[in-house]
Amino acid sequence: MKILNLRIISPNNQEIQNIKFNKDGLSLIYGDISMPDDKSKTSNSLGKSLLLKFIDYILGANNDNKIVPKVLNDYKLIALVEFKNIEYEIIRILGDTKRILINEEAYELTEYKKFFKIDRTLFRNQIILTTRKNLINSYSINPNKEEMISFLKLIGINPIIIEDTDKIYSIQDQIKNLKNSKKEFLVILDELEEKKIKEQVFYLEKEIKKLEASLKEIDNKIKNIQITDIKKDIIEEYTRKNTEFKKIEEQIFSNNIEIERMESFIKEYDNIDISTSYILKLYEKVKFEIPSLVKKELTDVEKFHQNIYSDRKKVLKEQIKTLKNQNKSKKEKLEDIKEKLNQLGKVISENKIYKENIEIFKNYSKKLEDKKYLQGSLSHIVKIDEKITQKDNELDIYFANLRNNFINEKTYINQLQDSLYEFANILYRDEENSKTVNAYFNMSSKKKHQIRRPIDLTINIDYDRGEGVGQVKNNLIDILVLKFNKELNFFIQDSCCYSGIDIRQVSKTLILLDKIATKEKKQAIVSINKFQLYEDEEIKKLVEEKEIITLNENNKLLKFDFK
Repeated sequence: MKILNLRIISPNNQEIQNIKFNKDGLSLIYGDISMPDDKSKTSNSLGKSLLLKFIDYILGANNDNKIVPKVLNDYKLIALVEFKNIEYEIIRILGDTKRILINEEAYELTEYKKFFKIDRTLFRNQIILTTRKNLINSYSINPNKEEMISFLKLIGINPIIIEDTDKIYSIQDQIKNLKNSKKEFLVILDELEEKKIKEQVFYLEKEIKKLEASLKEIDNKIKNIQITDIKKDIIEEYTRKNTEFKKIEEQIFSNNIEIERMESFIKEYDNIDISTSYILKLYEKVKFEIPSLVKKELTDVEKFHQNIYSDRKKVLKEQIKTLKNQNKSKKEKLEDIKEKLNQLGKVISENKIYKENIEIFKNYSKKLEDKKYLQGSLSHIVKIDEKITQKDNELDIYFANLRNNFINEKTYINQLQDSLYEFANILYRDEENSKTVNAYFNMSSKKKHQIRRPIDLTINIDYDRGEGVGQVKNNLIDILVLKFNKELNFFIQDSCCYSGIDIRQVSKTLILLDKIATKEKKQAIVSINKFQLYEDEEIKKLVEEKEIITLNENNKLLKFDFK
């Protein structure tokens, strides 16, 4: 999917911008400004990032009030896009979350993405609007499964490796959930020493068998006792009622344990204070001033976690309420049975031997009930351990498969290594510096682990020790993806991706992006500022040929300041 043209229309139907994009090669959004004293004011208020976000909207992004504020609602984006060699007119109105027009036919955002086969997880890896937190995405320090899978797809790695990676992530998540479940049970059991659980289960089995044998012996004695003046049907009814009583008691006991577990979770979470206000107080103690934007993002994160916890807490409270209602009903039934047992017991108690054996039977039954409950809880932990062992064995298999498949993929990875080596030398070598730059890229399987994620990505550049080397590595990955990916035919990058990089490397990166995008018939859209470029003849020519819009203090994207 490529964007060929974008018109920005104001709410009063005035055309603000009409921008034509290069179908192949580089399209530059050029900020015609020199290095300012106040960088944020001069370079961040022209509308370069906003224009990239408008393009992102056309490519199926959700509404984002942080970048596109509500003051811009009712502005209209009219785009001409190409999809599978067919051109479509797209109209998206800012603030309208329900419909997007394709050739004047309305679609909801979900339907819109389905129409153009938009996979936003893949798209996000090619639409880079913020500084990277790691080599493959801008959203988290440790990429999650979807982000890693998307990167592997884009870099063109063998699908078998992707399948193994997907499976390993899933199994690791299952092991994590099992361990959390086990931890909850250990808390309920007053943190019984974990190493002795199997030993305790073994001893309990012996004790339970012994109690069951004793109960059977007592039961036989009761049956053989000759009771005068007691009818057989009264004894049988007492036995039935007593059995029913014990069964209901066990059910209530089991419900109480589950209620205790859920209330313990709610109480434990309520005692955790990770609120924004708490975090801000910590920073105040160390006299560290936090920007207002960070405070706002902390608040958003807090609300997000509060909403998740609130939903789970609501479900748990409903479950607790249901169990308590069940217990109430069962207790009422117990009282009825108890009254009946008392009536029958008065008749039966006239026989002293019978009464003594009944008391022994009751005591043994209670002991057996307690032992079986403890056995059940400990056995559940043992079963969790068995499942963890099973999943750990599955990890052995998939990690071994992953290692072997990476070995089989060596030829392709060598191509990636050679290309990155070539790209790094293009960026760093010139007439003044003819020294070869040692740049190394590798992708491999890590050693098997229940927690650590399976893929190891490495980029080493010996030449550059400056502050911009991390961003150069990120850009080299982007260039690799642009060259080798078969999934998407576009690449979008904000000028922040070049912060801290030497202006010579920035200029050479843009020249390289243009050559690769042109050769591979892909579209690379990049915003850049004049002060970020090394102004030799080659870069001046590139800007003249590839610039699609020039923004400056007198020509801002929307013709006014909206921040």
